[in-house]
Amino acid sequence: MTAYATGTITLTNGSRAVTGDGTGWATALIAGGVIYPQAAGNPLPIASVDSDTAITAATEWVGASGTYAYALQRQDDANQVIANAAALADYIQRLDNRSLSAIAALTPSADRLPYFNGEDSATLTSLTAFGRALIAAGNATTALNTLGISNFARSLLDDADQAAARTTLGAQAALGYTPVQQGTGAGQNPGSGVKIGWSDAGVLRLQVDNTDFGGLWPISVSGNAAYASNAGAVGGKSLANLAQAAGDRIFAPGATRVGFQGGSSISVIYSNNVRFAWDSGFYYSIDGNNFVLINSLPSDAKFKDVVEEGEPNKALESLSPVRWQRKDNIPVGLPEGDRLGFFAQDLQAFDPAMVRETTVPDKSGETYLALADDADMQLIAHMWRAVCALSDRVAELEAAASSEA
Repeated sequence: MTAYATGTITLTNGSRAVTGDGTGWATALIAGGVIYPQAAGNPLPIASVDSDTAITAATEWVGASGTYAYALQRQDDANQVIANAAALADYIQRLDNRSLSAIAALTPSADRLPYFNGEDSATLTSLTAFGRALIAAGNATTALNTLGISNFARSLLDDADQAAARTTLGAQAALGYTPVQQGTGAGQNPGSGVKIGWSDAGVLRLQVDNTDFGGLWPISVSGNAAYASNAGAVGGKSLANLAQAAGDRIFAPGATRVGFQGGSSISVIYSNNVRFAWDSGFYYSIDGNNFVLINSLPSDAKFKDVVEEGEPNKALESLSPVRWQRKDNIPVGLPEGDRLGFFAQDLQAFDPAMVRETTVPDKSGETYLALADDADMQLIAHMWRAVCALSDRVAELEAAASSEA
């Protein structure tokens, strides 16, 4: 049998231990034999093969300690064949394993790594070149370089606490509170600290540096609404001049804006008296003139002049389009100029759902008829139905004419 001489061996004088380097004795199924070192000394019969790189000799090495080439003459063929067969049987038995079978059932492919996803099952997952480079990184510095982390970001990662991180960032040290906005406006001190918060009494208080504006700028809260709880003036006018007996109004001559927490109407005094109100539409009046409806389309005949009868639509015989212009000084909003349309009374007779009766604000119960919000869609639907009926009739006439021909 050919001698085995893979790798080198290291021997120590007076020792039975044989240490190999690149020898692979167990893998090569070395079961026994004699080692012949390439050095002055004695042959070493094998007592046991302990691993790929460890053998225990039956006798001690009498030569000089050192690392040598060697030749290993295996034991006689019969014994080696028996050892090989026993080893092969052991390997075959080891291969009869469900976990190994799960791995063996996979089809290898590029950039894919097998892993177990169950007790006896396995699958493949992606392992990109980037992932392999990250795994191969020998230390944290190499890994961070692979991840593309900048030197500045790394300097943040190793900061021990918030204070160290702020120093790295060049940020201001902790103030002990959160500033609303430090002075960054025109002519303001950028170092000023602004503090704002609710007092125990529910009043919003302001402080800039050491100056407390709480007595000059108190704001209170009721529910989710804030209001001036102790203001001295509005729009430059004292509250004594602003107050009026009616508790639901406030007059502010010279003020550009006045806000209210609630209420159904607002009166604004400027060069005129303007009033606004809401009643299924937006109304306004100026200096007591009639209210005008905005964002609605009143269609009452009493609000229209210069009426001309239009050609009746044979499919909608109960409706008659008219051309009209609105009257002057009416309490509702209508577009100016000639318009073609319908009287609300005609629409009501045709389909009551197309109109609604609405009260004119501040007119002692006076009402008028206005189009319903979806009147145009209703009318389109009626017209479509009439057109379809007309189309069917035309088809019948054409069919009759064709049969007579």
